[in-house]
Amino acid sequence: MARKAKDALREFREAHPEVQEEYDRLGPRFAAISALIDARQEAGLTQRELAERIGVSQAVIARFESGENSPRVDTLARVADALDYDVEVKFTPRQRRAS
Repeated sequence: MARKAKDALREFREAHPEVQEEYDRLGPRFAAISALIDARQEAGLTQRELAERIGVSQAVIARFESGENSPRVDTLARVADALDYDVEVKFTPRQRRAS
């Protein structure tokens, strides 16, 4: 995303607390999707090739990557294994925002 677009998005979220709240809520989901896409591309695989490795259709991978569907943790583990990665789930304390 271009720098100006990122700045505009940040400013919009700052001006609209309800948007920031939803953005925060969906953050982990989009982080997982982004990690899946990055790992697949780093491995040099197409969606179809990854799908074949984990025994699903290409459409399933496309739905994950588009955000239409959320992969289950066991599916993420199968993807990670197929790409020679490990999955790490980590809970961290929230940082409290100033009111």
